Amino acid sequence: MKSLLFASLFLAIFAIITPLVAGAQLQDDDLYTPAELKRNGQRKALGLPPIKPRALRKKPKKTVGKVAKVQSWPEKEGMAPFSVPEQTFTGYISVRATTAAGPLIGYLQTHQIVIDRNAATLYTYTTSGGLVEISAVDSGERMCIAAGFYGQVMQLGFKNFHLPRHTFLSTPEGDPPHHDQTRAALVETTVFSIDGDTGEMGFSHPEVYTVLRDTLLYYTGDVEAFQEYIDAPIIPAALVWVPHAVSS
Repeated sequence: MKSLLFASLFLAIFAIITPLVAGAQLQDDDLYTPAELKRNGQRKALGLPPIKPRALRKKPKKTVGKVAKVQSWPEKEGMAPFSVPEQTFTGYISVRATTAAGPLIGYLQTHQIVIDRNAATLYTYTTSGGLVEISAVDSGERMCIAAGFYGQVMQLGFKNFHLPRHTFLSTPEGDPPHHDQTRAALVETTVFSIDGDTGEMGFSHPEVYTVLRDTLLYYTGDVEAFQEYIDAPIIPAALVWVPHAVSS
């Protein structure tokens, strides 16, 4: 019964996502590379807004250590600079169709989607700004982007895909993928960002797309090539952090 319910939900959402987001008019066409123009063409076909050309994107500032030091004008007058303290959050990761404001599909359970939030993985993360590691509360394993037999290159022209997995390894921000011998995969852990206002999750790899096939979640750099490879309907998806309500 649950399989039929999820299948019906999947087909219903797949049927309505295309008109949910109108394609935005591209600007500054001379700043786009041929690869970026092709990528935006794919996004428009999926009902997604275009990505700005790389030339216009601001690179995020990296935070060093566990506490981000913020310089301020009082320091020039002999006063000590202030710091941003760490904050720890606990919650679930919801999966929504197309965008963070799209219809709710379900909740993440490692790499699968479940409808019941209580059956989903409870996660936690600590941040002082920048990218974070997200850990499963029960196992202590870290959420990661894992590659292996599926190909490592994530960009246009490649059908390759990565999977959300859990690992006991920890990879620093900016490091290349580390080999997890237990999982027989290359993994990255400090690659996630979470918007403090909307809860929308992002990645350190801006060209990565999140898509859903049936109840499984995938990361890919070329939606069209991936869909052609698996020869099955997929739904563009967005991951959104949902705080865990602690009962008193």
